Amino acid sequence: MTCRLQLFGATLVGLGVWMRADRESPFYLELLRSIPASPILTIDQLPVAVIAVGGCVAILSFLGCCGACFESICFLCMV
Repeated sequence: MTCRLQLFGATLVGLGVWMRADRESPFYLELLRSIPASPILTIDQLPVAVIAVGGCVAILSFLGCCGACFESICFLCMV
């Protein structure tokens, strides 16, 4: 299960980096049109938010995997 979460987090980080690097892609422009406007999150901040969420998911799932491997109750409770 944690391996899937790590892959999901890494995918989100990759998607965010791609969105940040290639702003003129037709797929990216279509994705932006499908997302409703939000006063909290502007279009320019969307790639940074996707990278941040993906990084958090990947790191937390990695820490959970390490806690399970070392069978550390304290480490698992932290995650």
